[in-house]
Amino acid sequence: MHAGNRACRSNRSSQIDVLGNQIGAIGFTAASDKGVYVGGNASGTFIGGFDDPSAVNLIAGTNTAGIYLENASGGSVVANNLIGFQPDGASAAGNGIGVYLFNSPGNHISYNYIGNSDNAGVQLSGQSSQLNTLQYNVIGVTAQGAPAGNATAGVALSFGARQNTIGAPLTGGYGTNIIISNGGPGVWITPSGGAGNRVLSGYFDANNGLSIDLDVAGPSANPTSPGSSGPNLRQSYPVLSHAVRSTNPTTDSIFGTLSASVANTLYRIDFYRDSDCGRDGRGDGGNAIGRINVNTNSSGVAVIEATFGLPAESSPYGGISATATDNNGNTSELGNCVRESDGNTSALFADGFE
Repeated sequence: MHAGNRACRSNRSSQIDVLGNQIGAIGFTAASDKGVYVGGNASGTFIGGFDDPSAVNLIAGTNTAGIYLENASGGSVVANNLIGFQPDGASAAGNGIGVYLFNSPGNHISYNYIGNSDNAGVQLSGQSSQLNTLQYNVIGVTAQGAPAGNATAGVALSFGARQNTIGAPLTGGYGTNIIISNGGPGVWITPSGGAGNRVLSGYFDANNGLSIDLDVAGPSANPTSPGSSGPNLRQSYPVLSHAVRSTNPTTDSIFGTLSASVANTLYRIDFYRDSDCGRDGRGDGGNAIGRINVNTNSSGVAVIEATFGLPAESSPYGGISATATDNNGNTSELGNCVRESDGNTSALFADGFE
């Protein structure tokens, strides 16, 4: 890697590659405003490298953003960079925001370690920040597994950012982002955020906020009817009633209801399992254990019944929660959490209360 304080800037339309640099306030160098800036009509910029260690950029200690994309044509790739860390990959050297997309569409953000930011790890802002894809990133933790949380959300979407993919596509189960130990929500679609932002098949843990949060920070009640305005149209989350754990083989059977949704419509339900429930009775996230599709009836209600196999070594009696996503990509908050049980209902009355 090239040592030094190098701020890279591109406004040209031809492809630019930013590879193997050390950028920002690292060691004795002074802070840059932005580490890598792509703007104007620049397109096809490649920042980092997928499978070549010598192409990885170390970007740290900048004031505004480690990587700042506001190119109207979009189409940049940010891959396999170390953002917010010293050269050891563990010590903190945070940026203002790790990766900031402002009115820039169609970018691909993958395989990056992003931590220690003074604000969000990744921020998507503006109505033209659409059709961006974030997959396989590690946000808020080091490669060694130590906490390296960003000060606010792991990922934040604001000012109309819409139709973005954070994790899996609507019909897939790949692309998991690991989002851990951030100072706010794991993924926060803020009150000014747009619609159609799918947040699927992630791994969440120990964030100081909901793992997936819509609108104002903290749990929002489900709307009374579909078609609400607001981030992701305030899509209702599934209300789970119970989850039964069995062995030989080890499975979870999960039951609940999706309501206040569009009538006669297909929804994707994603289920998450963690060792316990999170704050305010919501799920903490943990592993994505599976997904099903359900159809609502004429009243906009769907019954949820699903069974998934689990590794035999899974600790028993964890917490289960779920999200709902409509066919336009509007993902709900991560909903209420239910503790797994062995299905023995008599245990509910063992203390004499009925």
